[in-house]
Order: sequence, then C-alpha cells, then structure tokens
Amino acid sequence: MIITPHLLIGAAIGVKIKHFGWIIVLGILSHVILDKIPHWDYGKRIEEIPRDKNFKKNLFIKIFVIGIDGLIGLLIIAPIIWQKDMMNLSYLPFILVGIIASLLPDFILGMAKLSCHKSKFSRSYVSFHHKFLHHPKHIRKPTPIGLSTQILVSVIAILILLL
Repeated sequence: MIITPHLLIGAAIGVKIKHFGWIIVLGILSHVILDKIPHWDYGKRIEEIPRDKNFKKNLFIKIFVIGIDGLIGLLIIAPIIWQKDMMNLSYLPFILVGIIASLLPDFILGMAKLSCHKSKFSRSYVSFHHKFLHHPKHIRKPTPIGLSTQILVSVIAILILLL
C-alpha cells in the first residue's frame, strides 16, 4: 500500500490504544494485514530503477513521490487531532508511535533496498517482504480495485480518528 493508509491506520491505533507495546505490535501487524490486501503501489520498485546515468534523478523522483504521499497522510491527520484537542502529551506520543510502527516494515525495506542488498539481512528482508508481506497480486498501476481498497482503508481510519 502507499504510505497514507498506513499512516492513518497507525494514527488511529495510537489514538485508541494507550500502551506503547501494544501500539507497536498492532502498528506492525496492521502493516502486514494492509499489504496482504490487493492494492496499488508506486510502480517500479527501487531495485528496478535502471542503474544508468538517470539513476540518481529517478531515485530522487521516487523518494519525492513517497515523501509527498507521507505529507498528504500527515496533512489529513493534523487537522483531525488538532480539532479533537489531541495535540498534547496524553495523545501525541501514542499517535507518533502508531505512525512509526505502521511504517516500520516499509522503512526497513527501503533501507535494505538502498543498501543494494549488500548484507545477508538486506537480501533476506527484501525477499521476505516481497514473498510474504505483500499480496501476491498487488497492483503497480492504479486500477479501481487497487485504489478502492486504499480509499476504503483510509476512510475507515479517518472515521476511527473522528470517533
């Protein structure tokens, strides 16, 4: 899945669960569950970007798109938690831990890919992530089913945040 649904679910977990250990476990588990649902992803994987003269430019564009996606998620969360007066220490640390935990599997994946699979851990984690965490038919181009699953997850997370 793209980052925004993961962010929204992580924030919802952080708002509703006030225990860091459970937030971390549920955040990571939510990531695994969401990645098992058929969904659209960003297209070419980092390791599929041709290592030619345009590699740095294409890598920057890829990371920029991912960053914009994350920013969109944060821009959805911020007004909700602001309006519900959750920008305080009784909510914000839990929300942040939920967001971080829900993104952790993809962050580790990105770091492993950027290391060019140099370590055994990097190779193993990339293989594990693609074989077991992603739905075997996840979609690389926007389609009605790929986009609708992410919109549905995002709407559910926003409703949880609002309640």
